[in-house]
Amino acid sequence: MNIGERLSELRRDLGYKQKEIAAYLSVGVSTISNYETGTHQPDLESLCMLADFFHVSTDYLLGRTKLTLSIDSLNEPAYEELAKVDVLKMMDQLTELDYHYLVKTLRMLHYQQQLDAIQNRTGENSTDTAIGIAEAAATIDKTSKE
Repeated sequence: MNIGERLSELRRDLGYKQKEIAAYLSVGVSTISNYETGTHQPDLESLCMLADFFHVSTDYLLGRTKLTLSIDSLNEPAYEELAKVDVLKMMDQLTELDYHYLVKTLRMLHYQQQLDAIQNRTGENSTDTAIGIAEAAATIDKTSKE
Protein backbone atom coordinates (compact mmCIF):
# COMPACT_ATOMS: atom_id res chain seq x y z
CA MET A 1 0.00 0.00 0.00
CA ASN A 2 1.46 3.38 -0.97
CA ILE A 3 1.21 6.69 0.87
CA GLY A 4 -1.79 7.85 -1.15
CA GLU A 5 -3.72 4.66 -0.41
CA ARG A 6 -2.87 4.93 3.28
CA LEU A 7 -3.99 8.57 3.41
CA SER A 8 -7.23 7.75 1.63
CA GLU A 9 -7.90 4.77 3.91
CA LEU A 10 -7.19 6.75 7.09
CA ARG A 11 -9.35 9.64 5.95
CA ARG A 12 -12.29 7.40 5.07
CA ASP A 13 -11.96 5.21 8.17
CA LEU A 14 -11.97 8.28 10.40
CA GLY A 15 -14.82 9.93 8.48
CA TYR A 16 -13.01 13.00 7.15
CA LYS A 17 -13.60 14.71 3.84
CA GLN A 18 -10.73 15.80 1.61
CA LYS A 19 -11.90 19.38 2.21
CA GLU A 20 -11.22 19.05 5.96
CA ILE A 21 -7.71 17.68 5.42
CA ALA A 22 -7.01 20.42 2.88
CA ALA A 23 -8.09 23.11 5.35
CA TYR A 24 -5.82 21.63 8.05
CA LEU A 25 -2.83 21.71 5.67
CA SER A 26 -3.86 25.06 4.13
CA VAL A 27 -3.86 23.57 0.63
CA GLY A 28 -6.49 23.00 -2.02
CA VAL A 29 -8.72 19.93 -2.16
CA SER A 30 -7.03 19.02 -5.43
CA THR A 31 -3.72 18.69 -3.56
CA ILE A 32 -5.22 16.12 -1.19
CA SER A 33 -6.79 14.33 -4.15
CA ASN A 34 -3.38 14.28 -5.86
CA TYR A 35 -1.77 12.84 -2.74
CA GLU A 36 -4.38 10.10 -2.54
CA THR A 37 -4.14 9.16 -6.20
CA GLY A 38 -0.35 9.20 -6.14
CA THR A 39 -0.08 12.03 -8.66
CA HIS A 40 1.97 14.05 -6.14
CA GLN A 41 3.71 13.24 -2.86
CA PRO A 42 3.44 15.45 0.23
CA ASP A 43 6.56 17.40 1.16
CA LEU A 44 8.24 16.70 4.50
CA GLU A 45 6.32 19.37 6.41
CA SER A 46 2.97 18.19 5.02
CA LEU A 47 3.88 14.57 5.73
CA CYS A 48 4.57 15.41 9.38
CA MET A 49 1.34 17.41 9.63
CA LEU A 50 -0.63 14.52 8.12
CA ALA A 51 0.93 12.08 10.58
CA ASP A 52 -0.02 14.37 13.47
CA PHE A 53 -3.53 14.86 12.11
CA PHE A 54 -4.18 11.12 11.81
CA HIS A 55 -2.22 10.24 14.98
CA VAL A 56 0.11 7.85 13.17
CA SER A 57 3.83 7.91 12.49
CA THR A 58 5.40 9.15 9.28
CA ASP A 59 6.83 5.63 8.95
CA TYR A 60 3.27 4.29 8.83
CA LEU A 61 2.30 6.79 6.12
CA LEU A 62 5.41 5.90 4.14
CA GLY A 63 4.65 2.17 4.38
CA ARG A 64 7.71 1.38 6.50
CA THR A 65 5.62 -0.13 9.30
CA LYS A 66 2.15 -1.53 9.89
CA LEU A 67 2.11 0.00 13.39
CA THR A 68 -0.44 2.81 13.43
CA LEU A 69 0.59 4.24 16.80
CA SER A 70 1.84 7.81 16.79
CA ILE A 71 5.15 8.79 18.35
CA ASP A 72 3.22 10.60 21.11
CA SER A 73 1.24 7.47 21.97
CA LEU A 74 4.43 5.40 22.12
CA ASN A 75 5.71 7.74 24.82
CA GLU A 76 2.51 7.44 26.88
CA PRO A 77 2.71 5.36 30.05
CA ALA A 78 1.84 1.71 29.52
CA TYR A 79 2.35 0.37 33.02
CA GLU A 80 3.74 2.07 36.10
CA GLU A 81 6.79 4.05 34.95
CA LEU A 82 7.15 2.25 31.62
CA ALA A 83 6.15 3.93 28.38
CA LYS A 84 4.78 1.80 25.55
CA VAL A 85 8.07 2.22 23.72
CA ASP A 86 9.90 0.78 26.76
CA VAL A 87 7.64 -2.27 26.66
CA LEU A 88 8.44 -2.71 22.96
CA LYS A 89 12.15 -2.48 23.72
CA MET A 90 11.77 -5.18 26.39
CA MET A 91 9.87 -7.39 23.95
CA ASP A 92 12.69 -6.99 21.44
CA GLN A 93 15.10 -8.57 23.94
CA LEU A 94 13.01 -11.67 24.69
CA THR A 95 14.13 -15.10 23.64
CA GLU A 96 12.06 -16.78 20.95
CA LEU A 97 10.44 -19.08 23.50
CA ASP A 98 9.60 -16.22 25.88
CA TYR A 99 8.17 -14.24 22.98
CA HIS A 100 6.03 -17.26 22.05
CA TYR A 101 4.61 -17.39 25.61
CA LEU A 102 4.04 -13.65 25.63
CA VAL A 103 2.04 -13.84 22.41
CA LYS A 104 -0.04 -16.74 23.78
CA THR A 105 -0.74 -14.75 26.94
CA LEU A 106 -1.72 -11.65 24.98
CA ARG A 107 -4.05 -13.67 22.79
CA MET A 108 -5.68 -15.17 25.87
CA LEU A 109 -6.15 -11.69 27.38
CA HIS A 110 -7.62 -10.48 24.10
CA TYR A 111 -10.09 -13.37 23.98
CA GLN A 112 -10.99 -12.74 27.62
CA GLN A 113 -11.80 -9.12 26.80
CA GLN A 114 -13.96 -10.19 23.88
CA LEU A 115 -15.79 -12.72 26.02
CA ASP A 116 -16.32 -10.17 28.80
CA ALA A 117 -17.77 -7.74 26.28
CA ILE A 118 -20.13 -10.44 24.96
CA GLN A 119 -21.18 -11.34 28.49
CA ASN A 120 -21.86 -7.69 29.36
CA ARG A 121 -23.82 -7.18 26.15
CA THR A 122 -25.85 -10.40 26.16
CA GLY A 123 -26.01 -11.28 29.83
CA GLU A 124 -24.55 -14.77 29.29
CA ASN A 125 -23.91 -16.69 32.46
CA SER A 126 -20.45 -17.58 33.74
CA THR A 127 -20.70 -21.17 32.45
CA ASP A 128 -21.11 -19.92 28.90
CA THR A 129 -18.17 -17.58 29.40
CA ALA A 130 -16.03 -20.41 30.80
CA ILE A 131 -16.84 -22.53 27.76
CA GLY A 132 -15.88 -19.60 25.54
CA ILE A 133 -12.58 -19.19 27.35
CA ALA A 134 -11.83 -22.89 26.96
CA GLU A 135 -12.59 -22.64 23.24
CA ALA A 136 -10.35 -19.58 23.00
CA ALA A 137 -7.56 -21.42 24.78
CA ALA A 138 -7.90 -24.36 22.39
CA THR A 139 -7.67 -21.94 19.48
CA ILE A 140 -4.52 -20.39 20.95
CA ASP A 141 -2.92 -23.78 21.46
CA LYS A 142 -3.82 -24.80 17.93
CA THR A 143 -2.39 -21.63 16.36
CA SER A 144 0.77 -21.74 18.48
CA LYS A 145 1.60 -25.21 17.18
CA GLU A 146 1.31 -24.14 13.55
